[in-house]
Amino acid sequence: VLLARIRAQLRQHEQSEDATFSVGPYTFKPSQKLLIDQRGAKVRLTEKEASIIKYLYRAEQKVVTRDVLLEEVWGYNSGVTTHTLETHVYRLRQKIERDPSNAEILVTESGGYKLVP
Repeated sequence: VLLARIRAQLRQHEQSEDATFSVGPYTFKPSQKLLIDQRGAKVRLTEKEASIIKYLYRAEQKVVTRDVLLEEVWGYNSGVTTHTLETHVYRLRQKIERDPSNAEILVTESGGYKLVP
């Protein structure tokens, strides 16, 4: 489990931290863990929230399974029973979605999650 966590951290660090990405109506600045909307309002993200967005963004609108996100972001193996991911997705939606109960950016799909730019 420790080795998987180390690998997950290394993969995250390898990505360019200076880059900015478009995510829905936001500009995402991973190095600052920040989303900026079109009016310039800033949404601060936790480390894990930023990691979830980075991983889903790199998946290029493909569905990423719960197990893959748990392994890549937290370093957990698929045998772990936890609601950590769901809790983080819920909190992230509260921050970024106009209507969190009807997600348009961080979407639940059959088998996992995807990011809609």
